Amino acid sequence: MTENTGSKVTISGTIIDETNSLPFIDLYLDDTGKRVSLSGGQAAFSFTVPAGSYELWAWKTGTGAVAPIQVQAHKDTVVDLEISPENLTEFDLFYTHHAPGTAEFYLSKLGEEFTALYGPSLNNLREELTPEELTKSWRVVPNKPVIGGESFLKIQFHSDRPDLYVPVFFLEQPVIASPQNGAAVSSPFTITWEPVPGADNYMVTVFEYGTDFPPSERVTKAASYTLDEELSPGTYEVWVTAFKWLDGGLSAESMAQILIELES
Repeated sequence: MTENTGSKVTISGTIIDETNSLPFIDLYLDDTGKRVSLSGGQAAFSFTVPAGSYELWAWKTGTGAVAPIQVQAHKDTVVDLEISPENLTEFDLFYTHHAPGTAEFYLSKLGEEFTALYGPSLNNLREELTPEELTKSWRVVPNKPVIGGESFLKIQFHSDRPDLYVPVFFLEQPVIASPQNGAAVSSPFTITWEPVPGADNYMVTVFEYGTDFPPSERVTKAASYTLDEELSPGTYEVWVTAFKWLDGGLSAESMAQILIELES
């Protein structure tokens, strides 16, 4: 972890993908990340940072994590990071979920016991978490999630395997601007909300209160949606869900909900 002296140095080198299977990888020096495109199984990289001690590590959603390398950079330093079957752990963070009163994420199964540490930076891992083992994943619920920014998970294996780091991102919840919670409306009506930073699109779902089947469900990139379906008068739940997509898969979702009274 960083112990810097203030003077600037350059940490540079080459990423070598011995698996020859990755088009890119997200490379991190402690908490600072950049996406590096790989051509012919390798690519050059560089970071300009205060002189000090760092950990160089890599992550690719849907593939796994590369074990960190300790870097002592008290002057310009050259270091290579090799990605091989020996140091690439096949592993994934499926997605993060943020709903009223809940922020959680799901990890793919690991074949051995581990301890999970979580925090806003690798130098501030303030929570020791107890993952819940599900059928096909681990469910992890931090007590103090970082919302709207990147945070980090450190996995410490109980064996002699090296630690792993995972970047985590929770979307802010949508703030529904209109109608207000509990408002009486008549059809058609428009639902509007504040854009969520980092969201790629949204889904608006309407349920008759006390039921599970949505009579209306639409996906939109806009921060509004006009509901013009013919619905019976009554009490309805309106959910707005924001989605963030990364490398072809769902990375994060967040949800907000109101109740409305639909009049005839």
